[in-house]
Amino acid sequence: MWKQTKGSTAGKASPSHRKRYLLCKARVAFVGVVKSYKQGRKFFVRFKNGKKAMLPEEVYGEFKIGDEIEFQALDTTEKDWYQVDDTTKAVTITEKSNFSRVERATINVGYVSKIKTNANTNSQFVYLPNSTIDGKVTNVYVPLKAITDEHQELLRGHGALSADGQYVGNVFHLLKIYHFEPIVKENTATVALSELKYNVLHVSYATENRYGVILQADLPFVTSPLFEHFKDKFVGEVEITTLLRKEGRVKKKGDQFVEDIFWSSRGTPQYSFSETSIDEIKKIHRRHIADQEYEKLLDSIRKQKGFQSLDEVRKRFREKGHELSDEQLKEIFFHEGYNCECYEVLERLSVDTYVDHKSTVFIVNDNGIIHYIWEMPSRAAATYVFEDKLSIDELLSKLDRTRRMEIRQNKELQEALGFVGFVIHQEPANWEFLLKKLLESSVE
Repeated sequence: MWKQTKGSTAGKASPSHRKRYLLCKARVAFVGVVKSYKQGRKFFVRFKNGKKAMLPEEVYGEFKIGDEIEFQALDTTEKDWYQVDDTTKAVTITEKSNFSRVERATINVGYVSKIKTNANTNSQFVYLPNSTIDGKVTNVYVPLKAITDEHQELLRGHGALSADGQYVGNVFHLLKIYHFEPIVKENTATVALSELKYNVLHVSYATENRYGVILQADLPFVTSPLFEHFKDKFVGEVEITTLLRKEGRVKKKGDQFVEDIFWSSRGTPQYSFSETSIDEIKKIHRRHIADQEYEKLLDSIRKQKGFQSLDEVRKRFREKGHELSDEQLKEIFFHEGYNCECYEVLERLSVDTYVDHKSTVFIVNDNGIIHYIWEMPSRAAATYVFEDKLSIDELLSKLDRTRRMEIRQNKELQEALGFVGFVIHQEPANWEFLLKKLLESSVE
């Protein structure tokens, strides 16, 4: 928009000078950096009306993107450029913008809020309360659509985030994520062999601040639940070195929110049995094998290929005279670091369950609408959801010979299997929210 200021000689032509200068007003869309030109040091500005200008260094930093400013320029109404008067040493901001210019920031993230919904836009977002940027405590607003699969670990909080964003008031609105690095530390613990709990495919242990499992592939001997009857005779210990990731849950106590900090395992722990007599363990084991049929059944579970009904697994143990509890069955099929709350949610939703040696498929029937949920009981895996495009037998047959990453990368395979989508394992409440949202989206 153009206007001439009354009483201003800048807007009047003089006998000796025919150039017509007017007071111009425009809203800033882009600001460049100061550079040296023949006419002096200037910087480039683009305005939202499509026009451009070169302004002198003296006014650099006096305004920002989104501000509306006034300045003197030639009457160039029909051209793309404002020809700014070289004597201009000031601009006037007529209307300030709430938004700052987009900037790259390193954000020290604390805990992350639960997923919320913006009532005006119906879009999902999370807050990063009490985060810091350049040492200053700042609230950070993160739209859920900005968190790609690659950066879903941000939802677990506590780490360093590199991202683009801009301030609106005192809140930093995140626009694009480049990298997130969680806070980690190394922990070493020693556990006596007599204190381990021996299961079918792994042994479990408890230290002062965590619970974990050692899979059969990492053990120097073949484990068995029968070890529980004579493990007090074992001599030796295992040293466990684990990389731990900082996490936290916020609970309301009175009028305040209090964060409960804890550390979860990250990656695969390292185990050392250097002080253990493996031969002695094997001798003790051989002397206490009392139920050969039971051992054969455990071995068949280890080596089973393909899916089978969980009810059928229970029946096979029952026929050998061993009634297994749900807890014992979970120990057979669970993997390192898996959160039982996720499994329990799927148990409540399902009408039938199938298992193989590494994963579980739940059949969910919601008022006649069938979904198949393929769950890998591991912290590092994800939950896959399928429509009932195939029968359960057809789907299980295909899943048995299909790698999970192939499904993510192959659109034709997704279509053939009725693939709806997946949810990365994370904080149980956020995981359950995203899972139910995915189930609802496939019905719409």
